[in-house]
Amino acid sequence: MTQKTDHRRQEVRQLVKNACDELNQEGVDARNYVEQLAWLFFLKAFDEAEERREQEAAFDDRSFERRLKGEFAWPSWARKTDRPDEMLAFVNGPLWAKLTNTDPKKGLGSDALAQRFQRIFQNVRNYCRRGVIFARAVQQVDKLHFADDTDVHVLSEIYEDLLKRVAADSAGYAGEFYTQRHIVRAMVPSGAAQARRARL
Repeated sequence: MTQKTDHRRQEVRQLVKNACDELNQEGVDARNYVEQLAWLFFLKAFDEAEERREQEAAFDDRSFERRLKGEFAWPSWARKTDRPDEMLAFVNGPLWAKLTNTDPKKGLGSDALAQRFQRIFQNVRNYCRRGVIFARAVQQVDKLHFADDTDVHVLSEIYEDLLKRVAADSAGYAGEFYTQRHIVRAMVPSGAAQARRARL
C-alpha cells in the first residue's frame, strides 16, 4: 500500500511539473502559473464534487442539477486536446463569461456559490495565449484526482512550494507571504497541545 502511495505521489509531482513546464514555454513566470494552476485545480475539483453529488442523488433517487453542465462541464471542454485552439477560445470566451456574469440567466445564478465563482474569476486570468500550450497544461491537470487523499496532500505540498518560490521572487505579489514551517509550528499549537488546554 505504501509503495502504491509513494508511486502516486511521484506521479502527481510529475504531472504538476509537466504543467509548469508547459506554462514556462509560454513565458508564464512562477508567480503567474501559481494563479493559472489554482483556477484550473478549482474547476477540476468542482467537477469531481458535482459528479459525486450527482451519483449520491441518483443513489437516493433524488434530482440533482449540476451548476456547470453541458458544454461548461470540465470533461466537455478539457478533453478536447485534439482541438487546442477551439478549447482556448471556449475558455476565454463562453466559459469565462458564464463564470463571471452577474446576470442569473447568463451566469451561474445569484446565490453565494455563484458569487464565489464571480469573485474568483473576475480576479484571475488565463495567461496562455497559444491553444497547444494551454491544452497540454489542462491535460496534466485532468489526470489529477481531487477525491484522492494522496493527490490532495501532495498538491498542497506542491502548492506551498510554489508559493515559497513566488515569495522569494516577489513577496506579497498576490497577497501571499510564505511562512517557514518551523515558525508555523511555533505559532500554532499541535492538536495534542490544544486537546490538553481544552481539558484544563
